[in-house]
Amino acid sequence: MKILPPLAFLLLAFPSPGQTLPATAPQVLIGGADAKVDKQPEEAVRDLVVGLERVRFFDGSDLRGSMISLDNKRNLFWRHESSSDPIRFKFRAVESLVLDRTSPDEAEGPRNQLKIHLGNGDKLRCNFKRLEKDKLVVETGFANRISIPLDKLRRMEFLPSTHEILYDSTEGLSKWKSSNRKSWTSEEGSLVSVFSGSTGTILPRKDALEVEFDAQWERSFYLAIRFFSDSDGASYGNTGYHLSFSNNRLNLQANKRVKGRITRETLGSTTISELTTKKSGRFSVFAHRERKEFIIRLNDREIARWKDASEDFFPDGNGILFINQGGNSYMRLKELSITGWNGKFFPLASKSRDDDSANAIVTFSNGDSTEITEGTGESDVFSLRTKRGDFEVPLERMRSLAFPGGEEEEIDTSEQVFLNRSLGRLSFDLKAIDDKTLTGTHPSFGEFTIPLTVIKKMSCNRTLKKIRQYLDQLSKARESLDQRRPDLAVTALNEANPSYRGWYWGRLMLLSANMQSREVLSFAPHPEKGLTKVAFAGNSETVLSTGKDGNYALWNGHAKLADGEFNDPASFPIEIGRFSNEEQKVVTISRPFWLSETEVTQEQYELLMDKNPSTRKEPNLPVEVSWNDAQAFCRKLGQTEKPPAGYEWRLPTEAEWEYACRAGSTGPYSGSSAGQLEPDEASYARHLGKFGWFSQNSSGQTHPVRGKKPNGFGLYDMHGNVWEWCMDSVKRNKTSFMTDRKSGLVDPYSGEGEWRALRGGNFEVPYSRCRSAYRGANAPNVTQSDRGFRLALAPILNEEGNASALPEPEDLKIENLSLSMIAIPKGSFLMGSPSSLTAPRAITDSSGDSLLTGSGRGVLGKTDFSGKPVIALHEFNASISALSSLSDPELALAGCLDGSAHLYDLEAKRLVKSFRDHRFPVTSVVFSPKGDVFATSGLDGSINLYEREGLALKWSFSGADQGIGVDAIEFSGDGKLLLASAQGSAPVLVDAGEGKMIRILENGIGGFVASHFHPDGKSVVSVTEKGQLVFVNVPSGVAYNLTRLNLSGVRDFSFSPHGKRIIVSNEEGICSIRDFPDKGTIVVKPPQGELETTPDYFFAMTIEGKASMGSLSDFMQERNLNYGPDAAPAGCAHSPDGKWFVTAVDGALRLWRSETDSWVATLAENLAAPVTDCAFSPDGSYVVAKLQTGHLLAYPSGAGEKAPDAIKSGKQLEAWLKGEDQR
Repeated sequence: MKILPPLAFLLLAFPSPGQTLPATAPQVLIGGADAKVDKQPEEAVRDLVVGLERVRFFDGSDLRGSMISLDNKRNLFWRHESSSDPIRFKFRAVESLVLDRTSPDEAEGPRNQLKIHLGNGDKLRCNFKRLEKDKLVVETGFANRISIPLDKLRRMEFLPSTHEILYDSTEGLSKWKSSNRKSWTSEEGSLVSVFSGSTGTILPRKDALEVEFDAQWERSFYLAIRFFSDSDGASYGNTGYHLSFSNNRLNLQANKRVKGRITRETLGSTTISELTTKKSGRFSVFAHRERKEFIIRLNDREIARWKDASEDFFPDGNGILFINQGGNSYMRLKELSITGWNGKFFPLASKSRDDDSANAIVTFSNGDSTEITEGTGESDVFSLRTKRGDFEVPLERMRSLAFPGGEEEEIDTSEQVFLNRSLGRLSFDLKAIDDKTLTGTHPSFGEFTIPLTVIKKMSCNRTLKKIRQYLDQLSKARESLDQRRPDLAVTALNEANPSYRGWYWGRLMLLSANMQSREVLSFAPHPEKGLTKVAFAGNSETVLSTGKDGNYALWNGHAKLADGEFNDPASFPIEIGRFSNEEQKVVTISRPFWLSETEVTQEQYELLMDKNPSTRKEPNLPVEVSWNDAQAFCRKLGQTEKPPAGYEWRLPTEAEWEYACRAGSTGPYSGSSAGQLEPDEASYARHLGKFGWFSQNSSGQTHPVRGKKPNGFGLYDMHGNVWEWCMDSVKRNKTSFMTDRKSGLVDPYSGEGEWRALRGGNFEVPYSRCRSAYRGANAPNVTQSDRGFRLALAPILNEEGNASALPEPEDLKIENLSLSMIAIPKGSFLMGSPSSLTAPRAITDSSGDSLLTGSGRGVLGKTDFSGKPVIALHEFNASISALSSLSDPELALAGCLDGSAHLYDLEAKRLVKSFRDHRFPVTSVVFSPKGDVFATSGLDGSINLYEREGLALKWSFSGADQGIGVDAIEFSGDGKLLLASAQGSAPVLVDAGEGKMIRILENGIGGFVASHFHPDGKSVVSVTEKGQLVFVNVPSGVAYNLTRLNLSGVRDFSFSPHGKRIIVSNEEGICSIRDFPDKGTIVVKPPQGELETTPDYFFAMTIEGKASMGSLSDFMQERNLNYGPDAAPAGCAHSPDGKWFVTAVDGALRLWRSETDSWVATLAENLAAPVTDCAFSPDGSYVVAKLQTGHLLAYPSGAGEKAPDAIKSGKQLEAWLKGEDQR
């Protein structure tokens, strides 16, 4: 027996002092007639025998014992052997009751020869009394006569006089045999199977059988039923008819013994499409021995009718078997019944009815059928009216009556009982249970009373169960929103029962919608050469794009409005094969170091380590080792060759390696500068061939070191031959490469990650992977023929200021290894490769009517969109990498690759002033909204702000000192803040007045590639490479929303002027224009001020937790507050439909479900002030709350149906709080 645990929503207690139990308690013989019981009052039922009954609760626990009664307060009283007194439960916590009671004195009534099917899906075996024009009157044998309106009936079936129930699943399997003990078990009146095998029995001999059951399964439906078998269940037997369900396939096979041999013949096969996706169904199978005919129905619909036409076999067995054919597939057959009869009676195919017909169809025993417009009948004869006239039919000739009606009606009834001996099932609303009977109200025939001895099981609180399932769906949706998966939340909400949807469903749908964006348009504006930049041009319909080919285009949807050239692409080449993790950054190597002239050779490695792990052995080839092997070499060398103070033998860091590889070069390879090589494969391969071995010149193998030209520092084979291990750790699959970029760092090194960095390319890879900037990585234990290492003598990592003073380091040599070490001086350089970050610019003015351009030749130009060429205004000494304009007065601000910035007067056509406060390329320039100040940022990691009046530097901010990136900057709408952002770095808010950092907008997601102020100025929005838009509240720094764009490789985005749309671009040059959700989901009315909308920050910051009390009644009782369906204390309110209840009595705004008495959600808690009052709007579409400060909050419901701006004034909210119907 299960031990009953405490239940959060269940009051489990003995009757309180002074409480009386029902006056009459039945005498019960628990466990059988021999059980010892206490004496009961004389008026009690003396001969009622009660077996072991069970109550099951919604939390999954159950309790054995016997039911006593249900009182008028819906308390269920239960007798259990552990207590001398009855136990009391709240009935709403009960999921089901299994009863087991008999009364030997009950007289057996007449045979139930009528089977009726009701419109709500109920079935009942009963006795026909009469049929009137508008109702059917029957006797059940266990209750008084009941009258059923004909519009509540679907079908009447007149059963043959020999019809009897042969088996009911409540009888269990004690008289059945099984092929193995694990295959089938009896559980709660159901047959359950989890293993392959059969169970069966010998039935009384009958001409025809009907098997009915509700089936449920988990993985696959592999059930077989064998009729008229020669087996008693202990084995599969030999002969009989074998009906099998194999998932969605149905087959009937005859197993016959013909002339002493067993043969198998397929009689029919069909596919049942509706079983493909479902995991349950209601089945009935008819089998007739003499006719050798079978009918299979699924959910009251005939799906197959087959007949064995052969004359060489007559089924003689009386066995029936149920076989699990699916291995360990779980199956449950509920409400299984087997009935049988003698004679030729067999269900006939129903006549089809016209869709619009309102007539019943009568079927006769000879198979004929016809429509009738009216029918009446007594116990022996029927009067039928048809189109051809009226006539009378004896009852014995009637087979069935089918009434007009469609699908089963969805009628919510709280309880459902299953009757003993397969007499049927009834759905109803429970009124009372006493010691002998149950009373309920049925939707078809009203109030009825039924003896408990007839009931085998009752499903309780079905409506509550459906509501709980509905609330579970809402909880699932809320969890999905907590995980920032609105798509999953919408799926869960759409699966919720439509008839229960209400305020909270709509609220979650609204919040889900606000986490999603709808794509309006997707296009590739520069498909051939690639995209550098895209942004809205003055409105939400027009878009300006620039390409790597130096062209611009103005778009409206797919329509190109204008295009032209503003830049020579050769003046700003982006390296072929470039990866997004190569974004440039300024790096400083603060101390000199040494690097081995060549990759460590096999001979050198073997001299120190006494082994050579290489596959292809040759003394002067690079040694083939793992990162771990290379580390071991460095450690052992440190034991024999003492390094200078503060230095150690190790692998170079990524920054040291690339600094040494470039040796002052800025192009793809050693000895090349940016823009020197033509952007094609032949030029790249020709240049690389001078310095390294790669796929086009290596013949597929490594080569001896020093076989190619050295670089500017005298280092050989920095490109190709073998990959070279570096010290830095890298996260698996190189994911950290996108987040480790911070410009202006000194001696950067990463110690986090499972993999290790690899640089330089190898003999097998193409030219693009041998570039100076290419970044590889792999696990440190991997040994392959394509990777080796280069030795470094460099400062001890993470130790500052203790290295020897080496103003002019000299080359050195490790004599015993014949290993030359090249001295590398300290210095700063641009690590990575050029990208669109510093590409030439073209922007529109604020109206979108004219174009301002900055070319790679340093030319500042202007044009309109009429097709005229760009007019040169001024030529600077370096490529223009950043551009901004001001409309009043007409000014332009240009930043250049040499670190200079220039203020230009567009109206006077003159240079106002140049500024040279950056040491590396300028990446962003911007005017404040008022134009009184302007700012620049660069790859050196600094921001400089200037006053326009005096043209003086007001302040300088170093992002490098804070460990943050400042590639892009922009002012807030009021000009008080500057937002600084960079790829791989969290955005930063800087005080525009003083140049001090206010806050880093961390949010735990990371991996940002771009950040911008929302046009409303209240939020900062950042995007990740994977297309996640993260919203952060500016005043608090709290991330409150996340929208997934379903776009990968994202590089940038921009807002339309009013923030209603965004355009997002990715590394493949695809642009996606999307409608942007309204961020406001709460309407706020301050005590002094106008209505405004705001995001639901509490919802965004809270992972839903439970209230302190699990049930509403306990919550209210603890606070000594009384409430009822028609009354609510101050600080509480019912929804107009009575299904929801909101409270503010503990300073928080909480939502409860009235029917289940359960907490659903906390809408607000620990705000700036406590919540003091709450209400629903008259139509139930808003929840309103009032704070102690006087602020009013309105929470709308519905996706787009009730927009936050539908509220017109604060008076409307005040009226709702007062209960006034002001809409």
